Amino acid sequence: MMPLPPHVLERFNKDKLELEKIYFLARTIWPYRMELTSRSKTSWSKWFEDKVGVSLIQFSEWAKEENLKEKFKR
Repeated sequence: MMPLPPHVLERFNKDKLELEKIYFLARTIWPYRMELTSRSKTSWSKWFEDKVGVSLIQFSEWAKEENLKEKFKR
C-alpha cells in the first residue's frame, strides 16, 4: 500500500475531529464510489479524492491499517 501524502497525514494528526468526519464520509460513500454525483457528474470516488486529497481506496486501506473503525466506534 502507498502511504498517505505527508500533507494529508499532517492535517489528520492536527485535527482528530476532521479525521473522524472524513472517516464516516468515506464509509458513507463507499457503496456508491463508482456512481456519479448528481451535480458534478464525476464518480463519488473522484469527488472524495478532490475534496480530501487522497483516493478513497487509499484512505480506506490506511484507515484499516490505523484501525479507525475501533477508534471511532459509536
